[in-house]
Amino acid sequence: MTGAKSHQTQRASSVGLSLAEFTRVLIGIIVFTIPFFSSNAIDGRGPIVLVVGVGPILVLLVLVALQLPRSSFKKRWNAAVWILISVPGLMAVAGIFHSTLGGWSAILYATAASATGFAIGVMDRADVRRFVALPLLAAAAIQSILAAAQLWTGDGIVPSVIVKDITVEVIDGIARPQGTMNHVYGLAALGLLALGAWAAVRKKNDASGILVLGAVGATSALIAMTFSRSALLGVLAIVALLVLSARQGDRGAAVLAGVITVAYVVTVILTLSSWTARADQTVTANLDDASLGRLTLITQAFELIKSDPLTGVGPGLYHTTLFERDMVDEQYPYIVHNYPLAFAAENGAIAGVVIAALLIWLGAVAVRAGPSLAAMFFGLLPLLMLDVMHYGVPVGQLMLGVWLGVLAAALRWSESDRPHVTSQAAGSLPTP
Repeated sequence: MTGAKSHQTQRASSVGLSLAEFTRVLIGIIVFTIPFFSSNAIDGRGPIVLVVGVGPILVLLVLVALQLPRSSFKKRWNAAVWILISVPGLMAVAGIFHSTLGGWSAILYATAASATGFAIGVMDRADVRRFVALPLLAAAAIQSILAAAQLWTGDGIVPSVIVKDITVEVIDGIARPQGTMNHVYGLAALGLLALGAWAAVRKKNDASGILVLGAVGATSALIAMTFSRSALLGVLAIVALLVLSARQGDRGAAVLAGVITVAYVVTVILTLSSWTARADQTVTANLDDASLGRLTLITQAFELIKSDPLTGVGPGLYHTTLFERDMVDEQYPYIVHNYPLAFAAENGAIAGVVIAALLIWLGAVAVRAGPSLAAMFFGLLPLLMLDVMHYGVPVGQLMLGVWLGVLAAALRWSESDRPHVTSQAAGSLPTP
């Protein structure tokens, strides 16, 4: 009887292990195909993307649900995990009061992004490196080559059978590549995510091989080719924190910072006319024009929050509400370019305050964990605070889930590497 029970336990353990392995491989596929997961796919205009991009995420939802009871999150939740839980949870509460098909679709995307984050958050360092950081660098390097070709030829290049409607889009008077994504800032977010993830998973004094450093350089060049000022702030944050790590004796961080800096500067020089135009847009007496309407958008967001402070205007209904209330600015007809404010406007002031507080907490524990983890946090933060990519765009939500997943995993490593630090200091809480 005991032998039979032991055999059943071993078989169950084997099945659980194979399920976990399959989940990790699936994560690698999802991460590598992020550049193909665009609104074009969701609109039905990218048939390959629907199979490659959306299908694995739906399967992942089921796999995470099956494995969550056995995961390490049973023991403690850290700041990143709380955000992964809170985002779809708070959106669902608001969705109950403002129920629309578009709203529940947005909640589904947020849930899928959180599932991705959960699956990454329970991985060890080697698995995150293999199935997340390296696929991100590979994907970003490929997009860098494609973006360079698009800028050189002035053509979208991507065959319509893969993703339709790809062009070299003129935004703010500057021709910008799209890679295979539906917006140039998707490329910026992908690049910052890739650089931050590699900074977080690499071991101290790891200078990396030539292929990895080549991918890092290509990724840095990709970010420069987006001509994004917010992304520039992210690159500066990553480099500064890597330099800080180098000053603390991490020779590999110095090499990484050097590669990122050289690749970015060389790309800026090669595309100097576009960067000069970007600088001209920035140096202006009117702060709202310099920020391309962000002050106007912030004012609109606060008006929406004041009108519906408890439950917001409803998930996915920000833009619709602006039109219904005749609040759209003709020059800047966009959702507010700030994640907590957009979240508060759609899901309620309390929800927005909760997310903002959790982000502050996450930043604090990332800083405490060390420069490498802080580079992951502050690298993507400018886009989170100054763009709408990670709230209103499904692929941005997915990248946010990956970002939080890597941070969740890295916070666990940080705590295990420093056993003398209490769980509160490492930014974790016992499971309720």
